[in-house]
Amino acid sequence: MRRLRRTSLLAFVAVICALSTAQIATAFWTNNGSGLGSASTATMPAGSAPTVADSGTTVTLSIPQISVAGQYIGAIGGNYSVKRYPGSGGAGVTPPSGTCSAAVTGAGATLSCNETSTPRGDWKYTVSPTLHTWTSAESGFSNTVVIEPDPASALTSALAPAADIDLDWSAGAGATGYNVYRRLGAGAYNFAAPLNGATPISGTTFTDTTSVSGSAYRYVVRSVVIGSAGQQIESASSNETTSLTADGTNPTGVTLVAIPASNSGDLTLSGNASDTISGIAEVFFEYRTSP
Repeated sequence: MRRLRRTSLLAFVAVICALSTAQIATAFWTNNGSGLGSASTATMPAGSAPTVADSGTTVTLSIPQISVAGQYIGAIGGNYSVKRYPGSGGAGVTPPSGTCSAAVTGAGATLSCNETSTPRGDWKYTVSPTLHTWTSAESGFSNTVVIEPDPASALTSALAPAADIDLDWSAGAGATGYNVYRRLGAGAYNFAAPLNGATPISGTTFTDTTSVSGSAYRYVVRSVVIGSAGQQIESASSNETTSLTADGTNPTGVTLVAIPASNSGDLTLSGNASDTISGIAEVFFEYRTSP
């Protein structure tokens, strides 16, 4: 009698489905028996650090795309979120305005977005890639961009007593203070040494009390904002004042040219005075009645 042996078939079925929308492949298994199976998986790298450039208060980011399974994530439903950080470190924020305020996506190798009305100061940026529910590690920092305050404008100078010179100007947008610089004649400005010292001026006027009588001076003003590390960030220079010679000399007394013979009725007086530096602007006459 022949004995029949029946061999059980252990079936292992592995089905890998790749969606037509080119999403990351999803693998699943059904097991009708026992055994081992394996499948390869894709990984998503960390974001690549963006590069940034500014124009006024608009900062433009260039974002290199990362790839998963040979495809840029922006082309298969992914995107990048942007954060802005102080240049010297600190908490990051999502830009509140511009196209960087929303998720950035696209099919090209490099994507672009911008932040508008960027606060004055020094900043750096990162991006974080997301593909559907999969978020990768945040990128490294971009280069640091510096947003300067607008220059002061309409700077004027005027003579003041005791050889002082008064300055007045219009505010620059975004400025928290101002530095004043002076030069002699055809000399150069020393932008490492503000005339006002280490502390910026909070207002829009300044009196130069160190000017020397008989010396001619020109001035410029630079707007200032304080950076993330406490450093002063200056704007470009304002307009330059015209040359003005400090005058600390007193004019001579008035010498009457003609004294009327009659001291009644209408009197005509004339007189001369001199000043060696700035000249005489006006002559005032006083009189008194005799008892």
